[in-house]
Amino acid sequence: MKGNTYLLAAEVNAFFAGADEKLKAQCRNWQNLALDLLYKGKVQEDDTFLWFTLYSVHHERAKTLTRFALFHTDSEELVNSFKNTHRRASMQLVKDAHNALTIAGSYLNSVRPTGYMDFSITESRLLLIEREYEESAKLAKKALNIAKEVHSQQGEKQVREIYLTLNALAPDNPYVCHLGIELGIFPR
Repeated sequence: MKGNTYLLAAEVNAFFAGADEKLKAQCRNWQNLALDLLYKGKVQEDDTFLWFTLYSVHHERAKTLTRFALFHTDSEELVNSFKNTHRRASMQLVKDAHNALTIAGSYLNSVRPTGYMDFSITESRLLLIEREYEESAKLAKKALNIAKEVHSQQGEKQVREIYLTLNALAPDNPYVCHLGIELGIFPR
């Protein structure tokens, strides 16, 4: 529970970090404390449905770094950030997020099918931050297929959010349009 508490604290506080470098550092510190618990072997099974593994810690780190790379609290704010031509994602944070995803990916074989879906959603969001719209749409479609297979309404909702952002930024991109069709949203 302690490790999951660290991860939850980091996730929640990441929404409020904005330009607060001290809070961003604290979020990363909580994730490091969670990693320390795992590496020191101080983890016990509990009766919750929360999975505290190396995959989950590195995946959460990738999500947090993606948010920090081009800070946003929701999809609308992200779209507005893209429209501001003077605002760019921090390439160092993007690189760190990719590294965290790579490490998380090395533990994918130990997760449930929803882990593959979550991984694809996170990677799709990271590629979106990098303005790699086609690749983002391809991974979102992969996540959507998994979500449909495991009947995850939450997964489908997250993919829908990615699509709406992609559609606002690249409405004529054929991969984005195809994702919309897969979601049952027919592009303009």
